[in-house]
Amino acid sequence: TIDGQSVDILDIAGETDFGTGDQNLVMTSPTVRQLLRVSNQVEYISTPLMHLPHGAHWLSVTRGDLGRSPQPIAGMGSGDPSSGLDFLAADSHGATALGKTTVDGAAVTHYKFVLDFTTLTSALGQGVGKLGMANLQSQIDQLSSMTNLRHVPGEAWIDASNRVRRFAFTLAVTSLGTTVDERTDIHFTDFGVPVVVRVPDSHDVAPFSSVPDAFRQMLGEPAPAV
Repeated sequence: TIDGQSVDILDIAGETDFGTGDQNLVMTSPTVRQLLRVSNQVEYISTPLMHLPHGAHWLSVTRGDLGRSPQPIAGMGSGDPSSGLDFLAADSHGATALGKTTVDGAAVTHYKFVLDFTTLTSALGQGVGKLGMANLQSQIDQLSSMTNLRHVPGEAWIDASNRVRRFAFTLAVTSLGTTVDERTDIHFTDFGVPVVVRVPDSHDVAPFSSVPDAFRQMLGEPAPAV
């Protein structure tokens, strides 16, 4: 939101099994549509922003490719919306109940709190080398200078079964005297419905090792000087 005018910059829809990590997601921006599937801890990404070898349409990425531990990031919440405020407990401070309301037809209690995103941004910065994106750390540092990542206002709406039905937070980013409110608003529905992921055909998949600059391509970063 800038000067009272709001624009949707990214819509993400799909399904996630928070027990196994399996996912089917569709990410749509005003200019591009991208797909993400996760099965057995392997991520499959399809986007027109990457050029893959042999006519492949999917990039496969493992935790090892990204230098990512199978364990949750220390200091982060559970990441599981069925765990109530534990979903973000390690990141949040002073949750306060605001009252009763409904979200997507479900009766919920509305909470507000303050989030600390510094643990997350630190973990992202540690993956710079693996991702092949030389500018990522500088972008993270720049974001830290433009907004207070230790005190991010957040909200959650929790139902009687202690499930997060909605989660939202707002980053107030200030640059050159102008403040832009970037709001993320997530709705969780259809708890308990099985998630079935169709793994792309092997002939249509390129491993990350064959395209080490894939994420640099996605962000439009120039190739490093040689």
